[in-house]
Amino acid sequence: MSSRWKDVSVRSCAIKYKNVIQSLAWCFSLFSALSKALEEFGINLELPPKKFFGNLKEEFVEKRKVALQKFLDVICSHLLFYAGHAVTSFLQICSVMVCIGKLKLVSDTKEWILLSMRSYPEWSTYRHRPYCGWRAEKQFFEVTSGKASFILTGVKYGPDRCGTTSQLNSALEFIRNINNPHLKESVASWADSRGLVFVRPVFSSGTLRDRLYKSDWREDFYTKYNVDLSICALQVADVRYICRHILEALLILHALSIPFCDVHSGNVLVTDEGCQLIDFEQALTGQSSFYRPSMLKTTTVNNVEDMMVFAFGGFLFELLTGFFSLPMESLSEEIDMVPTEFGPLLKSIFMPAGRKMPTLLEVAGSDLFIDVPVARMNRREIHMPSNVKTTLDGLCSQIIERLENDRNQVGNF
Repeated sequence: MSSRWKDVSVRSCAIKYKNVIQSLAWCFSLFSALSKALEEFGINLELPPKKFFGNLKEEFVEKRKVALQKFLDVICSHLLFYAGHAVTSFLQICSVMVCIGKLKLVSDTKEWILLSMRSYPEWSTYRHRPYCGWRAEKQFFEVTSGKASFILTGVKYGPDRCGTTSQLNSALEFIRNINNPHLKESVASWADSRGLVFVRPVFSSGTLRDRLYKSDWREDFYTKYNVDLSICALQVADVRYICRHILEALLILHALSIPFCDVHSGNVLVTDEGCQLIDFEQALTGQSSFYRPSMLKTTTVNNVEDMMVFAFGGFLFELLTGFFSLPMESLSEEIDMVPTEFGPLLKSIFMPAGRKMPTLLEVAGSDLFIDVPVARMNRREIHMPSNVKTTLDGLCSQIIERLENDRNQVGNF
């Protein structure tokens, strides 16, 4: 991924402007602001210090270029960074501002959502929470309807978008009425020309990730999930219980051709009745999966079910280790450190024998989960309108086609 941004660096600044020293000073202030914003996550990105004297020397200029390019390459290797607000702002240099040392995104996403809400007057905005998520193109609002409080999220369309606004609204209506005990559907949702908007209840304890970090969902993402924070450890029985319920949700989504490949603790609720998956409707936006960079590095992910199994494996790995992302370069060593009963399953997902991944049914039927009780749907059949099926099938095809094309490009590079 780092090659994607190689032209957005000190090198291009020096070429663009005749005064090399001025361009370096201007760029470094942005680098510094970006570093400070990302270091709230608890990671030292090793930005080289600013030098006030001796920075006219050609040797210093060349070393600084290399160091700042390395800084960019590190950032662009972490999805939580390069798809986030601060890096998006940095890479859209014409649309950034530096305010009290913190880089902020100047985006029209907020304005789009507020304009979209005008067609739905039953929802009133209470407060904007711009940084509580990690995606730059996903915004959160606290809203009210009467005396009740809700969370409204707006997500712009991604590269895999498939279907017209009308077709997507039909698909959203269908999804809202699935009524599966392990899926927490939105209470309202709609599509327009820019993206999708979802409204769901406020959960006082937040998501599973909020529980693990003992955090308030309203806080900024990098602050509430700082890597230096201690998190609650889950018992083996808890991990089995949570994962089996999420597998049940994934099984129904796969049966309905809803390609939700973003399973992580931030999309899971734990209630007295069991565990539920949220934000799965977001699959219709065509935004890339959190795990997609890792999927590009393996040749065993070849269809949507493979992607869902891979994402589930990432979720299981997160619960066992606390890692947000998969360390693909040292995955074998990391798997050897998890409780022994989970090792074979993780290896079958990430290092499968015969280059074939297990299916969702095979994972759910493994010794780890076979005896964990789950809630069943009341109805045995779900009728899917033909236009909705066409939209979802097209979305699945688009996701796989782009994955294959990008994997070929990465291989050629």
